[in-house]
Amino acid sequence: MIKAIFLDWGKTFSPGYRNVEKELDQILAPYDLKWSELYPCWKNFYYLRTRGRLKNDQEMFSQIQQIMQKDIPAQEIKNLLIDSYLVPQENIDVIRHLRGNYKIGLISNHIEEWLREFLKRGGLDKLFDSIIIPTAIGIKKPDAEVYFMALSSLDLKPEEVVFVSDELTDDLVSAKGCGIKTVWYLPNHEDSRKQREIEIAKLFKPDAIIKDFAEIERVVKELNHDN
Repeated sequence: MIKAIFLDWGKTFSPGYRNVEKELDQILAPYDLKWSELYPCWKNFYYLRTRGRLKNDQEMFSQIQQIMQKDIPAQEIKNLLIDSYLVPQENIDVIRHLRGNYKIGLISNHIEEWLREFLKRGGLDKLFDSIIIPTAIGIKKPDAEVYFMALSSLDLKPEEVVFVSDELTDDLVSAKGCGIKTVWYLPNHEDSRKQREIEIAKLFKPDAIIKDFAEIERVVKELNHDN
């Protein structure tokens, strides 16, 4: 019997970001910079932060300022980026409905403090019974320990959990290897970036594939029926 549904964050519960490049350019204009020039450096240090190689924002921002040789307002940039996260109301409504029958969890490789700040701002943290952000201890999906953390957080067995993600190879392969039911969220089969994963899916078959976030309830019921 399936008792819990865990969701991936990026491109699953949150489909992406609001375009704030113009606003970032305005912030950076006094420093004779554009976001397109800063972004490669910012992205690299963001990655190190998610890997636990940088302990806090101050360390990350200091490194970026040193590389760019400019005292850029990194905290202001961070706040704007957090504000740009998108979560459609329909996704929120789906989760509120599912909470009547299942525990709901979230798994993300995001920077823990940033994601928790965003979720708390909008009260979205209350949607979840468990929020797993393993970057805080220096690990990331697809490390199997991430799924062990998720199961342990709700005291569940693998067969009692479904994991929904847009990432087949980075998320679902390892989750299924842990015995968790897997649902591949694939809203656009024509996406060229997904063609390789579509080929891989011929060998590794997720338990279900959905095109619409609202299909989660239907496929979980079907998976329960199959047990």
